[in-house]
Amino acid sequence: MTGQQLVDQFLGPPEEYGKMSGRTYTYHQLAQGYLDGINDATEGKLWCYTGRWKPHERDSALILELSKLPAATLKGNAAPLVLEFLIKKYPCHTSPNPNQ
Repeated sequence: MTGQQLVDQFLGPPEEYGKMSGRTYTYHQLAQGYLDGINDATEGKLWCYTGRWKPHERDSALILELSKLPAATLKGNAAPLVLEFLIKKYPCHTSPNPNQ
């Protein structure tokens, strides 16, 4: 999935904002599942959820930031774009392990 596809499927067409049709809702759920898969595979390893925002708020903020990227960037794979956002926004703060 490209970055543009993720943004488009998550948001749906402008005329359906707030009232998604069945098809648009299905695409939204597909995009949400894509984000959930990335989150599940990388949370606690590459980025750390702070609990400050609810997951749906985090995902909406992520999509908003992706939508601001240049069109050429959004033509690429969405996963690295999502990870870049998560890593910058939610870095893991771990204490140094004296045994390492």
